[in-house]
Amino acid sequence: MKKSEALWPVIGLPFLMAVFAGLALADTSTTHSRICPAGPMKFLGRVTINSSPDRQYVSASIQVWKGGVKAVNGRMTLLEASLRCDENLYHGSKNGTTLGAGSMVPVVFQPPWIGLPAWTATLAAPLPIRFGTPPPGARIRVGGPGTLTIAWSGGTPPYKLSIYYLDGGRPTLLLAEDSLAAGRTGIPLTRFTRGRTYEIDVADGERRYSFDREVDPATKLVLNQTAMTWFEAY
Repeated sequence: MKKSEALWPVIGLPFLMAVFAGLALADTSTTHSRICPAGPMKFLGRVTINSSPDRQYVSASIQVWKGGVKAVNGRMTLLEASLRCDENLYHGSKNGTTLGAGSMVPVVFQPPWIGLPAWTATLAAPLPIRFGTPPPGARIRVGGPGTLTIAWSGGTPPYKLSIYYLDGGRPTLLLAEDSLAAGRTGIPLTRFTRGRTYEIDVADGERRYSFDREVDPATKLVLNQTAMTWFEAY
């Protein structure tokens, strides 16, 4: 037997075991739920209260890290409803909500690493956005002189206004106005086409969540709301 063959059980096997152990450790240091990375939790995302004439729902899309490591397979709830997890992105919605001004919109995250507590983010909902004009389903004569007044109350400025026309059931953007300081604007009637149905969307300004535990300074989790109405042009 060659000397190298005789030494293989002594040198080769322990060496390979050490290599495989190192590879396993390198892999689990970034993915395994039992090994907690150092550093603060970081949250980036948005929660939106969506309102239409006949329903309200709340949606969320939030990414989470800890010390730069993706927080995969944790558990996040929005208004006690579980969100889906795709890697470190937690997203989903809760239907049938009736949130008024001052209603809390909590987000709770349980990290995947054993032994860590939950992080809770809280924020109160603002006054809901309510359209004054046009009312849902209004029929409006277009094409002539004058303007269409669009007015709403509630929410937090600045506002963003978007108007779409429905083409084969699909919305196509007609115009958008950003940074509106008040809930009122006018659009020339010549911008609209007879026989079309138009959807009006208003989104309000962002408000930041606060957390019950320390988070990364770069954390940005915000809440805003959208509302819509629609009319038929003739």
